[in-house]
Amino acid sequence: MPDVGGGLLLVLADEAPGQYLEMERWYEDDHLYERSAIEGFLYSRRYISLEGRPRSLTLYELTDAGVVHGDGYAKAWERENRIAAQRKDAGNPIPQRMVMTVRNEYERIASVGKHPRDIGAFIWMVREDIPEAQAAVLTRWYDEEHLPLVTALPTVRGVRRYRATVGTPAYLTVYDLATADTVTSDAWKRSFETPSAGILAQRTEAITNLGQFFKYVDHEEALREMATWPQ
Repeated sequence: MPDVGGGLLLVLADEAPGQYLEMERWYEDDHLYERSAIEGFLYSRRYISLEGRPRSLTLYELTDAGVVHGDGYAKAWERENRIAAQRKDAGNPIPQRMVMTVRNEYERIASVGKHPRDIGAFIWMVREDIPEAQAAVLTRWYDEEHLPLVTALPTVRGVRRYRATVGTPAYLTVYDLATADTVTSDAWKRSFETPSAGILAQRTEAITNLGQFFKYVDHEEALREMATWPQ
């Protein structure tokens, strides 16, 4: 099973007009390997949204939130920029593949469930904000009411909560699910309708996505793949 890291990079994007196939090729053949090969990147996993936009949901599991401010990440960007410049000089510029709508960096604050290290066939993501004065109330609701109920469901593999270090909203919850219909079950709905849920009425409306698993690349696999690439 993969490790649960202390940090997370989240990228949500849609393809640029007319660039669906190119964006998919880039993710499939290049990008996930390049990122997963960086020291401190444990693995990358990508989902396609079944409900909610953007369409592409990519989660990069990090040893800690500072990895994306380190030398390895900076060198990866330098390599991409160098290739882009070479392509431009050769008269074959790289097209704009996607429109990135969210790029957030997070630190993990909780990881619970029967199998918290499992990669779900589906994920449910909740991004939410709340006034700082209410943050402790939100955390208490998760810890004492919601999480004990939702993690008892047989198709919920694990749940992770994060706090944003870069980007908004401030909080992210990722539910790893075995089946998509988990989120339509009565038991799932009851876990969100606990006695204290009404206290959180001041929070902004949550942004949700239901995503279906598409691809997973871990660090070791990425290193093997990139070793075969021309330098």
